[in-house]
Amino acid sequence: MKEMDPEVVYAPTSDGWQLALHHWPPKRAMRRHPILMVHGLGANRHNLDPDERHSIARAAWDRGYAVYVLELRGAGLSCPPGGRDRTLFQWGFGEYAERDVPAAMAKVLEHAGARALHGFGHSMGGMLFCAQGVRRPPELRSITAVGSPLISDLQLGSR
Repeated sequence: MKEMDPEVVYAPTSDGWQLALHHWPPKRAMRRHPILMVHGLGANRHNLDPDERHSIARAAWDRGYAVYVLELRGAGLSCPPGGRDRTLFQWGFGEYAERDVPAAMAKVLEHAGARALHGFGHSMGGMLFCAQGVRRPPELRSITAVGSPLISDLQLGSR
C-alpha cells in the first residue's frame, strides 16, 4: 500500500522567506503534540523522508503523530523574498535559530491547534532545537537531537 504524500504548508519568517513545511496529518486520533523535524546543514526534507521504507517522518506518522518536516531557508521548496537569489547563502546559524525555527514552530502550533510540539533534529537541526529550548521552553514538549554536536559556548549572530 502506498503511503500518503505530505501536503506542503508555508511558514512566513520575519524577513520574508516562505519556509516549506511538509505535513502528514495523523491517520487516526492525533497524539497530543505534533512533531516538527528539522534537517541538518546541506540537506533538505529528503534527509528525514528519503523514501517510504526508510523515512523517520513516516515512522512517526504511522504511530499517530501529526508530522511536519521543515526545509530551512535555501533548501528544497522554501522560497526567498522578492525573487532574491537563494544560492548566495547570505544567512547562517543565527538566521536559522532566530527566524526559521521560531516561524516554523509558530506555524505548526497554529496549523495543528496545539500548545506544544516535539522537536526532532538531525545534526544542525538538533542544535537548532537546543538553541530554542533555552528560549522557548513552553512550546517544546521534548527535543530529540540525532547526530548533533553540542557546543556549550556557541554564540548566536546574524550576517
